[in-house]
Amino acid sequence: MRRAPAIAAATAVGAAGVGSLAAFHPFAPAGAVAGAALAVWVFASPFRALLGFMATLLLRPADIVPELAVLQPAKIFALSALGLWAVEKMVRQDTTWPGSKLDRYFAWLTVALLASSFVGTDPATSIALFQDVFVKVIILYVLIRNLVNTPARAAATLTTLGAVGAALGAYALNAKLTGQAQIEGSRAGFVGLLGDPNDLALVLLMGMPFLASVVMMTHGSRRWIYGLLLAVVIAGIVSTQSRGGFMGLGAAAFILLQDKVKSRALQIGILAVGMAGLMAVSGMSDRSSGGGEGDGIDESAQGRLDAWMAGMRMVKARPILGVGYDRFADNYPTYVTNAVIWGKLEAHNSFVKAVAETGIVGFVPFMTMVVLSFRSAVRVRRRRNELDDPMERAAASSLLPTMTAFFISAFFLSQCWSWFTFILLALVAATERSLPAAPEMQGAKT
Repeated sequence: MRRAPAIAAATAVGAAGVGSLAAFHPFAPAGAVAGAALAVWVFASPFRALLGFMATLLLRPADIVPELAVLQPAKIFALSALGLWAVEKMVRQDTTWPGSKLDRYFAWLTVALLASSFVGTDPATSIALFQDVFVKVIILYVLIRNLVNTPARAAATLTTLGAVGAALGAYALNAKLTGQAQIEGSRAGFVGLLGDPNDLALVLLMGMPFLASVVMMTHGSRRWIYGLLLAVVIAGIVSTQSRGGFMGLGAAAFILLQDKVKSRALQIGILAVGMAGLMAVSGMSDRSSGGGEGDGIDESAQGRLDAWMAGMRMVKARPILGVGYDRFADNYPTYVTNAVIWGKLEAHNSFVKAVAETGIVGFVPFMTMVVLSFRSAVRVRRRRNELDDPMERAAASSLLPTMTAFFISAFFLSQCWSWFTFILLALVAATERSLPAAPEMQGAKT
């Protein structure tokens, strides 16, 4: 009974506070109530807090509204997800870990990155970046591996990536239609980390195959809603005029077409016509670099070749642990032979960056994680028909085309240590682990 006055007082104070917001805007109280309800719903579950963490990392709200940087929204979601997950584990007295071969290589890679930071060309900066950036990757990996523990959660995670991709695609499309796409004259980007159109296209590819799979596997209003999201994502990729993005899109489409079109010739024909149409609509020739006109190697391609050669020289000079975590750009001018340095001082290739910065000690576990994840994605795709729910089947079906599209695009980008990469690797491992026991295993148990 003593709680009643306190609850009443708290309710009164809260109502008064919400009511006072009307002085700023008539809809402010409703917005505050909706925001509070959403926050309670999200932070009541470690899995939903994880999805909030992922969405925040990709949508970059603090880059759009700098005032939010003080709140550190990504850190709030990350710590909330970690705390809630730890509490759940303690309450259930659960000490299990969803084992995967991927985990040992991720641990090896983490040690290699840390070691390369200490012995690299700029230890202080590498260590600071490891603490600020790769620690988030570790948190993401651990949370995804443990919280995406059912096919339904795998579908929910991919739905989040698809919805975030649609929001980013809408931004890119609007910039293109309104004439604000001015990067290299005609390309659309986002803000902050995704200000580069190629990086934006990479993130858009993360949800595209799942949206397409849902469209192919569902009916009614759901098909129309996800079809609209898919169209916006594809329009966003087109607006970036990213050649790597187009290659990834084409590769994913080729795999997805095999579910509906049996003739290989027809698959290739549909893909060729569709990609040619999108290339024409994109206005790729308007790009100031690498627009596809003229003879020989364009500036963009030549710059990538120079960067790759510089990366190989770094490996030759420091083969064991490389030049240090995220130190490719610092060392690039030393190892490039071309007097003209094109674009950003980056590797323009995730695999070259990985081996140049961490040497053979880091490159082996990184590549092993990629190979194991592709194998897992193939196995999950083969077992998709064991799932009754169409959204879960779509999730299982889409992982292989997503991996293919992502790493084709990442081949031309420096994204080996980004959370984009490890979201996908962890998700593939978690999804395979979440599937019911294979029929042969069930037979062995009985």
